[in-house]
Amino acid sequence: LSAGARPTAAILARHPAPETIRCVLGGVLSVEKSAIPPWLLSQIKHLASLHNPEFHKREKMRFSTFQTPRFIRCYDEDLSHLHLPRGLSEQVEKLAKSAGSRLVIADQRLKPENLALSFQGSLKPEQEKAVAALLAHDMGVLVAPPGAGKTVMGCAAIARRNVPVLVLADRKPLLEQWRLQLMRFLDLKSKDIGQVGGGRDSQRGVVDLAMIQSLARREDLDAFFAGYGFIVVDECHHIPAVEFQGAIKKAPARYFLGLTATPYRRDGLQEIISMQCGPIRHEMVNSGGGLPLNLI
Repeated sequence: LSAGARPTAAILARHPAPETIRCVLGGVLSVEKSAIPPWLLSQIKHLASLHNPEFHKREKMRFSTFQTPRFIRCYDEDLSHLHLPRGLSEQVEKLAKSAGSRLVIADQRLKPENLALSFQGSLKPEQEKAVAALLAHDMGVLVAPPGAGKTVMGCAAIARRNVPVLVLADRKPLLEQWRLQLMRFLDLKSKDIGQVGGGRDSQRGVVDLAMIQSLARREDLDAFFAGYGFIVVDECHHIPAVEFQGAIKKAPARYFLGLTATPYRRDGLQEIISMQCGPIRHEMVNSGGGLPLNLI
């Protein structure tokens, strides 16, 4: 049976889906394989795989595809479990339901005690609508054009989640921008905000900033992520980088938010964004011609 294909009635009768499928949700979604028939296991793996654009590019140009895989696999597997990116939880649940089964999830994600954060600004109606759409789900991506106020909306989301948060970015100027906006909109002092990367290495455990690249060099990621209930990934179109994927799956935070103006990549690997951060929950379009929604 090919990946993603619908099994025949004979296969379904001979190898029915189990009534329940047990999973553990933490940094990844770990699906217990023991009772899952091969056809359903193949479909679950298909959710966490994507066509490799490089393979098809080389094939089209009649270059050798030796050691260039046709598919990019975004899951890990051992004898007992299939370990999937957490952003696929909803799709796996939908697939199980269509097969006549249901997921029984042991939720091991962290949700630390609430803080006392308060948003000191006001959102425009378009921004309020976007934040409400994001907060309706534990995970998701906000797509908004430059000038729409992604950092401001991120600050509002941080205040409303009200749990220890880690903000990830790929450039030092972005971290400095976040520091200024967190001080402005959450009434924090600079000394209250920790930072890892960009010449600093201090965690406060309440509101912290970190360079994505610095995660790949750390050997204590389990301890590093242990206290955060919310992770915000700015410029989340950088997530498909192998080093970042390997690091972020160590984070068992309950809430994830990805922010980007460009949810598509030249290398065609944009599906990995939703695998790691969740589906696009809201997309703000540039009306064109007018002033930006928020200058940040």
